Amino acid sequence: MNKNTIRRMEIDSGFSFTEMLSLSPYAERKVIEKKTGKKLIFSKLRDFRKLGRGNPLIARREIATMEEVDKELSGIKWNWNRAWK
Repeated sequence: MNKNTIRRMEIDSGFSFTEMLSLSPYAERKVIEKKTGKKLIFSKLRDFRKLGRGNPLIARREIATMEEVDKELSGIKWNWNRAWK
């Protein structure tokens, strides 16, 4: 990585580069949420300018957090009698 990029990341985040590397993804998420004052989410609005670039799940807005998955799973009504036949 470029030294200027690393320095810019350190200035923006308030952490040294080695501290950033040692953070777990969950700790990193908490730092971002604390700094911005907002919950970190994946937008469900499609951006058609990004459809052909990178991860298609990001472009189609199909990445979900565990909270969103749990919420959807809790809403599913399971018919046990029908499931085991």
